Amino acid sequence: MRHRLLGLAAAVLAGGLSACAPAQSAVEPTAPTPAPTTDSPTHADPDAQPGGAPEGADAEPAPTTSLFVRPERELTDELVAAVAGLEGVDEVFAPRRDDLSLVSSTTPDGVAFDTFPDGFRVLVSAAIADGDLSEDLGPGEVLLTEVGAALRDLPNGSSVTFAGHPGLVVAGRTDAGGGAEFIVHPDDAVAVGIGPPERLFITLLGDADPDAVAAAVTDVLGDQAFVRVRRPRDDDGRPFILRLADTKVRFGEFAFRDLAGSRDIDQEDAWIDANVVTARVPLLGEVVCHRGIIDDLEAALLAIEAAGLADEIRPAEYAGCWYPRRTSEGGNLSKHAWGIAVDINVDLSLPGGGEIPHPGVIEAFEQAGFRWGGDFPTPDNHHFEWVGRAEG
Repeated sequence: MRHRLLGLAAAVLAGGLSACAPAQSAVEPTAPTPAPTTDSPTHADPDAQPGGAPEGADAEPAPTTSLFVRPERELTDELVAAVAGLEGVDEVFAPRRDDLSLVSSTTPDGVAFDTFPDGFRVLVSAAIADGDLSEDLGPGEVLLTEVGAALRDLPNGSSVTFAGHPGLVVAGRTDAGGGAEFIVHPDDAVAVGIGPPERLFITLLGDADPDAVAAAVTDVLGDQAFVRVRRPRDDDGRPFILRLADTKVRFGEFAFRDLAGSRDIDQEDAWIDANVVTARVPLLGEVVCHRGIIDDLEAALLAIEAAGLADEIRPAEYAGCWYPRRTSEGGNLSKHAWGIAVDINVDLSLPGGGEIPHPGVIEAFEQAGFRWGGDFPTPDNHHFEWVGRAEG
């Protein structure tokens, strides 16, 4: 029953999404067999967006000219300091956060709150406390953020068990945290699986040349670093990609287990039954997706058709929408696991690459609420992922 109530709360926050996450099935799910799709090993970063990093220790810059950076090397304190000292740099944020496996939770009176079949878990996002937040909890304690409480309303004193680190106690709530669901004490970071920072958010001084600063950052961090300039005009009010917590609030939370030797996952039947639908849409024909994106997918394809670009979509090279898996073995959950991404015109000999879609196709998907994977740090030219429509 806990999952059903949680799903209803998520639906209210999401503005009335009709399909909410139902109760966990009492019978272990069997691995579904959806049509294959493709994923680049690395998709867009969930933090490369307005509000993408937790406030406090992990606050992302306010909307202004800024850089998002993801290096291929470990971000040491010395490297962060070197970037912070570059001409034109105002502030540098190096968030420490990760997606953790929540395997169980218990209320203060010993009643099980989260329970899953053997080997199943849910992913939750967690960030390391810093600044004022670090004064509000001690080792062995966690804070529940606003979005975390929306997803699971754990009372203070509850115990949460992340894989490999049991018995952390909920010490309170915070309205900080950005997209994280839990705030963890720094002493527990390594034990729960939160490593060094993996990305930087850099705000620039008003007279700085963004391209020059980006080149200087690359000189410090190496040519393999991904550096993206974000100018105010680039901010259309949408996230660059949905963070884990936002995805769960909008489309429901599911339990899953990894399948050995594969990036595929075994997803709970109840969530699938409530959220995954088969529909017929223009140009592509039959698709299997989350019910919540069908209308926007249809709108994109109708716009392509109306623009006289129907021949730019090749139904025989459509590679799917819903496919429960990670982006790579041990990596993040793919948005295909929620059924909110589609792969079109796929050349399987060039995974993630291949031809760039017609600009009119990209524009139609963007206007209907999707981001094009060609803009990801590792380009995925055939991939379109739902993030919501622009404001206004």
